[in-house]
Amino acid sequence: MKKTLTTIMLAAGLAIGAYAQGTVAFNNLNGSAIPVTYNGTPYDGVFTVEFWGGSSAGDLVLLGSTVGNFGGGIFYNADDIAIPGVPLGGTATLLINAWTGSFANYAAALQSTDGTVLVGTSGIFTNPTGGTGAPPGPGANLDNFTGIALVPVPEPSMLALAGLGAAGMSIFRRRK
Repeated sequence: MKKTLTTIMLAAGLAIGAYAQGTVAFNNLNGSAIPVTYNGTPYDGVFTVEFWGGSSAGDLVLLGSTVGNFGGGIFYNADDIAIPGVPLGGTATLLINAWTGSFANYAAALQSTDGTVLVGTSGIFTNPTGGTGAPPGPGANLDNFTGIALVPVPEPSMLALAGLGAAGMSIFRRRK
C-alpha cells in the first residue's frame, strides 16, 4: 500500500512540475526601468503595450496587453505572466510592441492612416524567468528589456511614393 501511495504522489508531483512555467513581471518599473520613448525622451502620453513570449523566437504567442499611462514612459500590469514552454528559472524569449491610439492591437495601429499614431517595438530579447521556490516566488523583472522608441506610422502616400520610385528604378534598370 505504501508503494502504491508513494508512486501516485510521485506521479502527481511530476505531472504538476511538468506544467510549471517560468514567469516575468509585465512592467518596466523594476530592474533597469527603461522607458518607452518618443524623440529621445520618455513618452508622457497614453499608450498600449502587448506582450509576446515563448521558449524561442519561432514560437512567440500573445500573452497580454496593458495601457501605459503612468507618465515617463512606464507601463505596468500587476500580474506576473507565465511564459508557455519555459520552465521556472529558465530563459524566455520576449517581444513587446507599443502604440498610441485606440487600436485593438499593434497590427491594426500599423495600418493606421492617421499621421499622429505612434508605434514601436522592443525587438526580440531573452530574459530569465522567476516563479521558483515553494510557494512560487515573484516573476523576474524585465532586466534585459532595452526599451521602445515610438515613431510615427508612415503615411500611405509616402509608402506609395517609395513603391513607385522602386518600380521606376527597376524599369530603368531593365532597359539598360
